[in-house]
Amino acid sequence: YQRRVHGDDAVLPGREREAMERMSRRFLHGEGKNRWWEKSFMVVVTSSGIAGVNWEHAWGDGVAILRYIIDVFNDSTARPAEKAVAATEPVDCLKWELTPKVEAAIRSSVNRMNADVQRMKLGIFPFLGLGKNQMTAAGAKPDPFMQVAIQLAYWRTHRATHSLYESASTAAFRHGRTECVRGTTIQSAAFTRAMDHNSGVSDSERRVLLEAALNKHAELSKAAKQGQGCDRHLYALQRMAQDLGKPTPALYADSSYSRMKGDMLSTSSLYSDALLLGGFGPVSEGYGIGYASAPNLSMFHVTSWKHDCHDFLEVLGSSMEEMLALMKLEGKKPTTK
Repeated sequence: YQRRVHGDDAVLPGREREAMERMSRRFLHGEGKNRWWEKSFMVVVTSSGIAGVNWEHAWGDGVAILRYIIDVFNDSTARPAEKAVAATEPVDCLKWELTPKVEAAIRSSVNRMNADVQRMKLGIFPFLGLGKNQMTAAGAKPDPFMQVAIQLAYWRTHRATHSLYESASTAAFRHGRTECVRGTTIQSAAFTRAMDHNSGVSDSERRVLLEAALNKHAELSKAAKQGQGCDRHLYALQRMAQDLGKPTPALYADSSYSRMKGDMLSTSSLYSDALLLGGFGPVSEGYGIGYASAPNLSMFHVTSWKHDCHDFLEVLGSSMEEMLALMKLEGKKPTTK
């Protein structure tokens, strides 16, 4: 995070956050003219030697990409190149003869890409001094802690409780991909509302509600990783009905099911010493949130089509501080499962 680089990636003192956001946009979309999203993945390397991986999600998940990143990182640090390596094959410029129809399609694609880039908001928040060490020392597991903090920030920003999607890996199973952790629970909603200044709830009571929310999230996360989630099962039943030509069950037309699938908070986490941060574009009218916790650092990467990401991140930072203070209340022993 404190690293200084040169050229187009220059970082001015005190402007690291802006530099990280600029770098993220380069890896996420760039100008669109030399990105190939139909490929399995792209490796984007800047002139200063910083690398990012952009991958298309249909074929695989973060577990596979993270394994690739770790292997490349370990090999390159164990056996660094002593000098620049020339291209092993000559590169020729291909000349294309484009029809007017193809040229018009390209112009249309460029215009759409530019409009989406301008419309998408992005923010990064490196929270120094509050990482997994501080969370575990206070008695909380990092992932449930950060997930509940996200919900508290959303409540404080929008005064609403909406569906939250957290990706959970089921790679332990043959052909396993992901399951969804539905982190918006009765317990988390009770805690976020209790954090209002005029709620009349004491800090000790808030501490009890926070622990209940953390424990519930940990329980749901464990179940999802063990194949005990509901999202993929329900999706499979819906597809089976379609494939068999049967009427779609009423459940899928119910407004509550639509609200659950709205995913106003779409979240995912990847962490490795080889990785600074991961993120993705918004998948709904809410937020796309990538996050990670290092020993003494938490990182959030937030995107949105509609909302100011920096405002949300500021609220998220204060929410984490208040939650940590609650977990540290004297006379309380850590009870997070």
